[in-house]
Amino acid sequence: MVGAFVKELIRAVEAEREAEVQAIRKEMRVLSGTERERKGRAVLGLRGKKTGEIFDQVVVRFGRQKEIKTEIRVGDVVVVSRGDPLRSDLIGTVVRVGKRFMDVALPTFPEWAKKDVRIDLYADDTTFERWTDVLTRLPESARRALEFALGVRKPEKIRVVKISPITNIDSSKKAAVERALGSKDFFIIHGPFGTGKTTAVTETILQLVERGNKVLATAETNVAVDNIVERLHGKVRLVRIGNPARVSKALLETTLHAEVSRHPRFKEVEKLKTEIEALIKGQEKLVKPTPGLRRGLTDEQILELAEKKKGSRGISASTISSMAEWIKIQKKVAELKERLRETEEDIAREVIASADVVLATNSSAALEIVPDSFDVAVIDEASQATVPSTLIPISKAKRFILAGDHKQLPPTVKSLRAKILEKTLFEMLIDRYPDHSSMLEVQYRMNETLADFPSAEFYNGRVRTADSVKNISLADFRIPDSTVIEFIDTVEHP
Repeated sequence: MVGAFVKELIRAVEAEREAEVQAIRKEMRVLSGTERERKGRAVLGLRGKKTGEIFDQVVVRFGRQKEIKTEIRVGDVVVVSRGDPLRSDLIGTVVRVGKRFMDVALPTFPEWAKKDVRIDLYADDTTFERWTDVLTRLPESARRALEFALGVRKPEKIRVVKISPITNIDSSKKAAVERALGSKDFFIIHGPFGTGKTTAVTETILQLVERGNKVLATAETNVAVDNIVERLHGKVRLVRIGNPARVSKALLETTLHAEVSRHPRFKEVEKLKTEIEALIKGQEKLVKPTPGLRRGLTDEQILELAEKKKGSRGISASTISSMAEWIKIQKKVAELKERLRETEEDIAREVIASADVVLATNSSAALEIVPDSFDVAVIDEASQATVPSTLIPISKAKRFILAGDHKQLPPTVKSLRAKILEKTLFEMLIDRYPDHSSMLEVQYRMNETLADFPSAEFYNGRVRTADSVKNISLADFRIPDSTVIEFIDTVEHP
C-alpha cells in the first residue's frame, strides 16, 4: 500500500514540476518582455550596481527612473538577462523591492549585468527535486509516517505530560502542549483562525528543549520560519538554516552563515579565501590555455613541454611556460577551494550540533548539513504543505508534531495530474486519528460577531472569542463606525 502511494506521489510531483516550469518558460517564450512586465512578472530597462554582500553572495541593486509595479516579491527566484531570459543562467534571489529598484542576491555580478538588463520571475525546481528524493529514498521515519496515514500502522496511546508554561498561554494551548509532549509517534495541533497556533508551537518547542530534546522546527515558508525564530530568539540556542537572502534582516544574526562567521575557526576560512584570491590575481597575468591556444595539447603535455622548456605545434616556449604556470595555479586553487569547503562544512556541523533548535523551511531541511538525528520535528503550516514536503523534516527525526488548520486553504497545485498533492499528511492523520490531536479553542483576532459564523460553520461552534477582542470595532481605531459586519449585495453591480 505504501509503495503504490509513493509511486503515485512521485508521478504527481513530476507532473507539478513540469506544469510550473513549462508555464513560466512558455510565457517567457510567447510573451514579449513588455507584455510580461504588464503581467507583473518581469521588470525591464534596469541598471545594476553592487551595493553589498550577504556572506558569499553579491547584492546588486537593479534600478530605473520609471516606477516599478510588479508581482515579484522578496524571496522570489529570478533570472537576470540582457533580453532573452531563457538563454541566461544568472539566477538570484530577491532581497528587497523598492519603488524604483530591486535588490537581488547573486552568486556573481558579471560586467554585462550593469546596464540594460531585465529581471524575470523564474521557476526554481530545487524543491521538486527534494520532494522526489525523499520519496525515492523513503527513510524509516518517513515510511512510518505514511504507514500511520494509510492505516497500516497504529500509533501508541498518548500520555499527558503536565507542564508549567514558559510563555503566557491559555488553557486550550496548555492542554495541546501537554498532549504533544506525551506523544510517542506523532501529534497534531489544530489551530483555527486567530487561536495563536505559532504561540502553541513556540511553547511546545521550549518545553521539548527543557526536557533535553534536540528539535528540528520547520514550516513551508520563510516568513513562517522567521516568526518562530523571532519568538525563540534569546530563549534557546538556535540556528536558522537557509539562504540569508530569504531571511528577515532583523534575524540575520541567527543564520548558519552568521554563526559560522563568528566561530573561532572562521579565521582558517578567511586565510584560505585570501590565498585563493591572491593566486587568482596572479593567474590573471598568465596565458590561459584556451582550446584555441593549446591546439589539442592536454594539461599534462603542456606541463611536460614547459619542464623541457620547449614549444610545440607553433606555440612558443614562453607561451607554453605561461600556460603551464596557469595550470599549476588552477590545480592549487582547486585544492584550496576543496579545503575551504570542507572547513566551512566542519564549522557548520559544529554549530548545528551545539544548537538546541535548528530551524529551516521544509525544503531546506533536505540539505545534507542538516543531520537525521533529531528527537522531534515540529512542523508549522503543515496543512498547507504537500505530503512530500512534510516528509522531508519528518525523515530527520524520531517523532513529529504537526501544526495547522485543514479547514483553511490546502496547498496550491497547478497540474490536474497532481491533485493528490492537495491531500496533506496533516489532513490524513487528523481524519484517521482525531484522538492524536488537540484543537485550540480561543481566538484573539476579531469581534465575536465576526468569529461566530466560521466557528459554527467549520468548527462545530468550538472556537470562542477572547474577552480582550470580543467587542472590538472600528470605533476602537477612531473610525466613527460601530458596524461589525455588513453584507453587500453585488448582483446589481458590474
